[in-house]
Amino acid sequence: LVASEQEKDLLLEELAHRTKNDLQTLNSLLRLQARNIDEGDAKSALMAAADRTNVVARMHDRLRRRNRAPVIDLAKFLEDICDDIRKAHFEMRPIGLRIYLTPVIVDARRAASVGLILNELVTNALKYAFPDDRAGMINVRLGCDGAMIELTVSDNGIGFESHTPRGTGVGQRLVRALTQQLDGVFSTESVPGIGTTCRFAIPLSDES
Repeated sequence: LVASEQEKDLLLEELAHRTKNDLQTLNSLLRLQARNIDEGDAKSALMAAADRTNVVARMHDRLRRRNRAPVIDLAKFLEDICDDIRKAHFEMRPIGLRIYLTPVIVDARRAASVGLILNELVTNALKYAFPDDRAGMINVRLGCDGAMIELTVSDNGIGFESHTPRGTGVGQRLVRALTQQLDGVFSTESVPGIGTTCRFAIPLSDES
């Protein structure tokens, strides 16, 4: 039984490694294609697709087993994603990204969904909250109260009126679809001239 469990761990590690490499290759191809396209919707769509594949690749990089289930340290996983976003989008912009993360173990499916949601919320803030090279700060918080996991992304940007939300395209639909799949709750609060706060919460799973 011990040998069998060890073999399963090795197989999972090998599968995760190969999947991560395949996704990183896809990520590179998408970014290469985007560089050959002039600015516009097509370029933005390819870059967004590259960011999303990178999130899933990161998940496989962190995948391990606990109680016979594939699990991930969500705090470390989200920290990696924030580092990737910094490198890809924060250069030459007067915007800071601060993270406050509580360690929590979650199953792989939840980790992938939360990672995708974080990616959408942070890149959405970068895209809409700070126009004309405005300086600002984005804060990411991950908390756990014993029953729920809560992710909060806030900024001190320009905000928006309640009837004109930011990012009404693919990103917002993806966030809401993932929230529904995880039986979670998603809300957005914004004050013009003050900033925007997005909150996402899901119940703990058995692996957490």
